[in-house]
Amino acid sequence: MSRLKWACAMAMRSLATAIVGVVSTTTPAVAATSSTINIVASANIRSGPSADYQLLTTMPAGSRPDHICYTNGQNVHGTTVWFQVNYNGINGYYTSYADDVPLEKQSNLEGNYGIAKCGSSQPTEVSAKPTATSTSSNYDQTAAANYAYQHATDLQPITWSGCAWLASESLWIGGIPQTDEWNGYSVHKTTLTVIPGTVTATVAPMTVEYLQSMGWATTRVILGYNANNEYVNDNAVSDARIGDIIAYDWDTEGSPGIDHLSIVVDIAPGNYPEVAEWRTAELTPTINYNKRGWTWSEIKHKWLLEGYPHMKVTLVHITY
Repeated sequence: MSRLKWACAMAMRSLATAIVGVVSTTTPAVAATSSTINIVASANIRSGPSADYQLLTTMPAGSRPDHICYTNGQNVHGTTVWFQVNYNGINGYYTSYADDVPLEKQSNLEGNYGIAKCGSSQPTEVSAKPTATSTSSNYDQTAAANYAYQHATDLQPITWSGCAWLASESLWIGGIPQTDEWNGYSVHKTTLTVIPGTVTATVAPMTVEYLQSMGWATTRVILGYNANNEYVNDNAVSDARIGDIIAYDWDTEGSPGIDHLSIVVDIAPGNYPEVAEWRTAELTPTINYNKRGWTWSEIKHKWLLEGYPHMKVTLVHITY
């Protein structure tokens, strides 16, 4: 074997190891003999359906995780199917390349294995316990809110735009489809680094604009001046639902535009939304919280208006 072919072979082997785990000595895609899915190669469980997502744990060949649902993500040796599973209390995704589901059966996983597509099945039970009920027939608001609550304290792969990343991930978990323009399995480059996901999935104002352009969301100012130049201050947000987004513009006089996104995970008495949001533990190592009131700073322990008197806040209501 030439040095070039040897180098290419080793590179492909390294890629497979990074995505799946330990490369199996057998071919994973063998015919299944029953409706049970068998893990035949060591598999990395990640926080999303791509090798760009955070590695949560690794399960060895022969493991029996609880399969929750499936979704489409990064193509790994011919399969784009990623299963959401619960393995030893850890909820995440692994590529079907690591199991024995043959490619010809992946087009009808619900019929062949009784596993529904993510967003159409019952929401995963995690630590969040939102009290409001879902109102959309296509968007699993509870699953989205649960995901945001569960991952609010994670270290995000994008330290400067993790809020949009967490919001996008939560919406995908809720069943809103990833697209070529808005997904977590692509990457984009800046002058300094390579960032997982498309730009629209990692830049807060572009995330909101894309949801609106697709007809998947409507917006309404709930604090600050609206389009009619009327000042609004709705402490109670009667039309907010769990799974919605609340978008913050911290300084409308200095640099107007959406700076931060949070996800509604609960509705407290008085129609007061409580939100989960990304915040890096590296910047606030002594602060640990999963949710806060939408007008309150859990980090500074004061009302947001005290620190940002010119801020504007918008409810992004998901209509998908």
